[in-house]
Amino acid sequence: MFYNDRNRRRERRRHGCLFSLFKLVFYCVLALAIYAAGKTVLIDGGNTHILLMGIDYDASGTSRSDTMLIVSVSPTGKVHLTSILRDTWVEIPGHGYNKINTAYHYGGEELALETVNKAFGLNIKQYAAISVRGMPVLLDTIGGIELSLTKEEARETNRNLAAQRALLAKTGTDLSELTEYGDNVHLTAAQALSYSRIRSIGNDYARTGRQRKVMSAVLDKLRSIRNPYTFYNFVSTGMRCLNTNADWPQVIMLGVFAAARDEVSELRLPAEGAYESGYYDGRWSIRPNLEANRRIFREFLAN
Repeated sequence: MFYNDRNRRRERRRHGCLFSLFKLVFYCVLALAIYAAGKTVLIDGGNTHILLMGIDYDASGTSRSDTMLIVSVSPTGKVHLTSILRDTWVEIPGHGYNKINTAYHYGGEELALETVNKAFGLNIKQYAAISVRGMPVLLDTIGGIELSLTKEEARETNRNLAAQRALLAKTGTDLSELTEYGDNVHLTAAQALSYSRIRSIGNDYARTGRQRKVMSAVLDKLRSIRNPYTFYNFVSTGMRCLNTNADWPQVIMLGVFAAARDEVSELRLPAEGAYESGYYDGRWSIRPNLEANRRIFREFLAN
């Protein structure tokens, strides 16, 4: 018995050393790949930015970027998440004024990125877009997420899940209903997607807040990964599910920086006090003070 226990302890130490060595080699290779890429776009005092878009479809099949999130990483690795309200009324180059999420419908990721840059005075070069079908496939690789939600949110999550069951059926993701609510509840990939698409509780401000909450939960989950294969599977699945113009070493670099940070700062654009909202010509929209929002965004990154 003593001999077996001793052997088991040696085996655990050996596996622990191998795992640590694997991680060291992995991050060395990652660092070399990032160095070789050499294409990081730095603006706003050295921050690196990428525009994340979640692509949704309505009953007619029209596609829009209903989720728009700027991920900003400072030179010190601090992470900022800035969500853009989909009903923000802006000029879409070549198409006049409309809601910002419509830019994707007119010209895909490139026009959506150009519209965001023009509206908020930015020079973001990179984007990454994922469809409503791709998101649960990606989140499945990390086993879903944990977050807090209310009874009402749990009910609406299940309602959304039922509505998109046919859409997600071919992805192979778990489509079981949520059975609890409260603090630190586990959500499957499909449940997390359904939660982030809740529109009946609060307004679009609350909806983007839930989307940032999901993003933060994903970063928390990535920080907790100890199995190198899980991380590899997440990255390789992302390469299949994401449509991006960024170099993959750069995307991985941003992910590593983001996942390594315990604190994530959040902002919503248009910011509080820098917009008006209501019905204009029979359509609900949010009319931003663009100059004020540009200043608020710069201050958010600086602070």
